[in-house]
Amino acid sequence: MNHDALQIKKQKAWRKMEKGAHSEAMPLLQKVIKSQPNDAEAHYLLGCCQASRHLWNEAIQSFEASVKNQNNVAQSHFALAGARLAVGQIDEAEFCIDAALKLNPNIPDAHAVLGKIKMKQDNIIEAKEHFEKAIKIDNKSSEAYFGLGVLEQESGYINKAVEQYELALKYNSKSVHALCALANSLSNLARKDEAKVLYRKALKIDKNCHEALCSIAMLHNFKGEYDNAIKLIDPLLKKKVRHSTLGIAFAQSCKRSGRCEEAIEYIDDVLKKPGLMASEIKGVNFAAGKVLDGMNQYDKAFAHYKAGNDAISHLYDSLANAQNITDIIEMFSPALFINAPMAKARGKRPIFIVGMPRSGTSLTEQIMAAHSNVHAAGELRTLFDISCKMKKDLGGEETYPFYVKNLSQKNTEEMANAYLDKLENFSVPAEYVTDKMPHNFYMLGLIQLLFPDAKIIHCKRDPMDTCLSIYFQDFSEVHKYARDLFNTGTHYFQYLRLMDHWKQVLSIPILDVQYEDLVSNQESETRRIIEFCRLDWEESCLQFHKVKRTIDTASFDQVRQPLYTKSVKRWKHYEKYLDELKKGLQREF
Repeated sequence: MNHDALQIKKQKAWRKMEKGAHSEAMPLLQKVIKSQPNDAEAHYLLGCCQASRHLWNEAIQSFEASVKNQNNVAQSHFALAGARLAVGQIDEAEFCIDAALKLNPNIPDAHAVLGKIKMKQDNIIEAKEHFEKAIKIDNKSSEAYFGLGVLEQESGYINKAVEQYELALKYNSKSVHALCALANSLSNLARKDEAKVLYRKALKIDKNCHEALCSIAMLHNFKGEYDNAIKLIDPLLKKKVRHSTLGIAFAQSCKRSGRCEEAIEYIDDVLKKPGLMASEIKGVNFAAGKVLDGMNQYDKAFAHYKAGNDAISHLYDSLANAQNITDIIEMFSPALFINAPMAKARGKRPIFIVGMPRSGTSLTEQIMAAHSNVHAAGELRTLFDISCKMKKDLGGEETYPFYVKNLSQKNTEEMANAYLDKLENFSVPAEYVTDKMPHNFYMLGLIQLLFPDAKIIHCKRDPMDTCLSIYFQDFSEVHKYARDLFNTGTHYFQYLRLMDHWKQVLSIPILDVQYEDLVSNQESETRRIIEFCRLDWEESCLQFHKVKRTIDTASFDQVRQPLYTKSVKRWKHYEKYLDELKKGLQREF
């Protein structure tokens, strides 16, 4: 085959690639290579076709051949880096990217890929620098915005992550991984219906998108539709797909299908996959820990939970939290409430359910949700958002709690109305709305100023059980204390200190609900809760597990079951691992 004929075949292959017909382009390019083995461009194009079909090992061979025959083309080194990264060859991928950038330091996507590599190496600072450099070179770099979104999401700043993912999609609307990442963030913000639309959109672009399929399976699990989840999971298992999200989805539903051993074997196999990001290692280990705990294999469970927590750095400043608690206590003194402006705004009646995470807040809200005159709104960030806005309105110099001393009657009315407007957005006939953001316990003094006739339900649980359950939960990085048993204990100790203060200075009614009492004396405790809220008794509150609603918290599975007592004194199974927790709690056991 002469040179001109070879060029015609390459051009024909390129036109097919432009139309997305990569499988048709591949045999044309293979014929060119057979006649002309040293054609670097043909090897490169063949590698692109193979990469589009996720044939990563074949793509690596093709890109290597391209580089070998012509090593001064930056794009070939860059493509080879992408293929190596896809199979977890992190160090080799970094070497290829460095080669590409030496030839051309102004390839924005090369900086974006290098940013991804730095993320996998847990080098967040350099990762951000490379993403920002990519944007400086090309302010429409979709991959760079996507990378910044991942950094924000893993830092717990979900709303900021959404902004970055939206920019990534603005400049590449067909980016499947950006669609899935945005959907994941929206799901974390309790916007699961919007998330499902985006997953479906991703599947229209790539019907075999594993992340989208697995994430839809997880949405089914959240709704208690375990059979529907398994229908999506099984075909992927049969294809021997190794994916972290698939492992989590399978773990969530395996108990219903009697396949827990199989789920653990699968997760152990996923963890052997090279190149997993820290967030993936964290997620699948937590999923395995939960399954093993349910199988009474406590040593193996703890090993997975510890590996999940250790996968993410936990820079938590316990002294700063203690000082924050002290500042709140000093600001909200008895003297403050004598002359403090209290709002008179009225609307939907909020019921605040507070306490440490994993203390029974979701269970309590689900009981309330079973009442015909109560709408369960879940964990609302509204108070924190309103507080941040008031800080800016007052000049932005003093944060909560310090700005409270400067509040006027107008300020408290504005804040109360802003919160009530949020409740009205739910458009429900119920007169009462629950807000079960656990860490609203920081804000109880402000709640008294805004809603002096509101009800506070304070959920309590054995400190050891509470803290262990927190450590066993895959919380976002907002809960930095949760990654370490000692820090979790100190955080709990400070929470108790603040709650003791509130009970001394607040006039707003606070009902303590002890988890252990609730699960052992269901009817009497439930009647006490309903009576405290001045609601008429309804038998449906005893059948809370039959309420059909989406649960967007870690307890989504538990509250769909009748009450059980197996979580009481659960910490005893793990006592040999809990010395640091006991020290943090500053208690004798």
